[in-house]
Amino acid sequence: MKYIEGENNIVADTLSRVTEISSIDYDQIVDAPTQDGELKSFQTITSLNLKEYPLPSGKYLWCDTSTSKIRPYIPQAFRKQIFHHIHGLLHPGIKSTIKLMNSKFIWPSIKKDVQLWTRTCIPCQKAKINRHTKTKLGEYEVPSGRFCVVHKDLIGPLPPSRGNNYCLTCIDRFSSSMEAIPLYNISADTVARAFYSK
Repeated sequence: MKYIEGENNIVADTLSRVTEISSIDYDQIVDAPTQDGELKSFQTITSLNLKEYPLPSGKYLWCDTSTSKIRPYIPQAFRKQIFHHIHGLLHPGIKSTIKLMNSKFIWPSIKKDVQLWTRTCIPCQKAKINRHTKTKLGEYEVPSGRFCVVHKDLIGPLPPSRGNNYCLTCIDRFSSSMEAIPLYNISADTVARAFYSK
């Protein structure tokens, strides 16, 4: 046995803490089938320092030690689950999610995958507004005389009164005179007859 101080024994300390504070089961990740070609090609990248590190269960997990944080290699089967675990807490934007995921885990297409999954996250789509569309105020020509331009609108259904449940409102833009016509239905034929008769 050899004693290693806590600050020097980063791998064991980090891995033991991660399993306590998260629902990520690293033993299952170790048991998951990995694409051997993917892992071998990943090991040839010189900027990474991939090593096998022991878990408390005695199994070994591939981790990158090239940064100050130990980043475990995640097989294909667990990538989306881990993304949902990290992104689902606060639903940060694309850049923040990529930064979070990249600082904690590694796999070959991590940036591309995280970007796609963040863009297609339904709660993010519903809650976050990136661009506000502001419509210009409408510009209307001044009418030349009475009843040249009449604005119409239908109101209802309303509580029934003498068999009528709807109301047709008509406003002349030139004189601002208003008319409210009760209707029993709002079919195009009924509305047209009411407008021309009143």
